[in-house]
Amino acid sequence: MHDWVFYVDADERVDDGLKKEIIEAIENSEFDSYFVKRKNYYLGKNEWPYIETILRLFRKENITGWSGEIHESPKITGKTGILEGFLLHFTHRDLESMVLKTLAWSQTEALLHLKANHPKITWWRIPRVMLTAFMKSYILQGGYKAKTVGLIESIYQAFSIFITYAKLWEIQNKVKTKV
Repeated sequence: MHDWVFYVDADERVDDGLKKEIIEAIENSEFDSYFVKRKNYYLGKNEWPYIETILRLFRKENITGWSGEIHESPKITGKTGILEGFLLHFTHRDLESMVLKTLAWSQTEALLHLKANHPKITWWRIPRVMLTAFMKSYILQGGYKAKTVGLIESIYQAFSIFITYAKLWEIQNKVKTKV
């Protein structure tokens, strides 16, 4: 069996540089785990300036567990490095898939907030979290540099958090919707 784990999501691809670095790291590693850089493609475009770093390569023997029910992350012991190649993330390919993804995952996210004893949703909390999500995406992560795609993605982030918090409000108030 192999000593290392590298995992990718279905909407991710490994570029040639990262592939080469992974092979080298596994053969000659001074580290027990590695962060990789991830470029996000929104609506088919690679204009997003913000590069994430996520832990994706690690020795099996150093896993102590996993955290998170959505976007699970390994808990690792030992020395950690970073690889320079890129994991390419083809998320939000079109508006319809973006909205469908939000509708599919927002219930789970709302239930996680409820399980964590989130404070009761009040009228002011919803615009506050929407504005925070927009500002993080558009300003802090540089979405404004991606022009129209950046504006669309940043507004989408605000919409997505709105749906999650509206569902949390529904659950907290035991509102039944009729289909």
